Amino acid sequence: MQRRPRRALQGDDSVRSRIQTRVSAENRRGSRTLVMATLALSIFLLLGALSLFQVTAPERATSLLRQGIASATEVDLLLAQDGDTIRRFAEASKDPVIGVPGYPVTVAVTREEVLKNNNDQLANLLLDRSAALVYRQGLAAFDVTGAQSVSLFSAQGLLDLLIGRLSASTHDHARQASLVFAAIAALSAIVLSIQLQGFARLRVLGQAVLIGAIPGLLFCLGATFILDRLGSNDPFVSDIRSLVRSVIDVPARNYAVVAIGAAIVMASGIVLGLVSKRFGPAKSGDEDWSEAEYEPES
Repeated sequence: MQRRPRRALQGDDSVRSRIQTRVSAENRRGSRTLVMATLALSIFLLLGALSLFQVTAPERATSLLRQGIASATEVDLLLAQDGDTIRRFAEASKDPVIGVPGYPVTVAVTREEVLKNNNDQLANLLLDRSAALVYRQGLAAFDVTGAQSVSLFSAQGLLDLLIGRLSASTHDHARQASLVFAAIAALSAIVLSIQLQGFARLRVLGQAVLIGAIPGLLFCLGATFILDRLGSNDPFVSDIRSLVRSVIDVPARNYAVVAIGAAIVMASGIVLGLVSKRFGPAKSGDEDWSEAEYEPES
């Protein structure tokens, strides 16, 4: 039986080893891409959930609700036209606590509050209590009969949709989502750091976070651009535009800050890696394992 030359066997082993090394490197590169995508997506969702958590915080949300309810109910116009009628109703009522006729939110006021306050003071009182009630109950506080139906494609529908999301329940859901996405982002960053070495960690981590922040920033900028060009002399539409702009400013700021920070980290990784290769030892360590092992022998 003829044996193969030892040199041929060694050559086969070398080729097999190089193939295995290349396959292993490709697998690690694919794994790294998947982890990067997971980190980018979790950053995008985390910033969105965190922004919603900030917007629906009690103090900020009630301030926005107050503005939205004032536009939706036209309470100033209601009191200017029917203030005297409302006060006569309060005088005739024997109940110490009453509702305001014609006002769509069922907030409780006392007879003395209606009779002693002027229209501006009564309007502020109604708006404060309405904002607190809607924050607790959502849009259901407006719909006493259960038969309310407004198109979401109308200005009133958009305002109702926005007001209905500024609630305590949304705030709680946003908190839970933020914690989940933060955990996923942290785990992805740890795994990605393990897969990399040297200054490649800074470069790739910054790149993944930047990829996650850019789409949210572009969406906010696009929405702001569209809002600024929705010209209308209708005060109601102007109020809606102002309210939506106040909401969009929160995620726009968050995405922008994270994008700038990620770009700085990524640039630092690139610069430090180049400096390390230029002035450091022959093997700088600024390569991830898959890239280092993928290089074919000359």
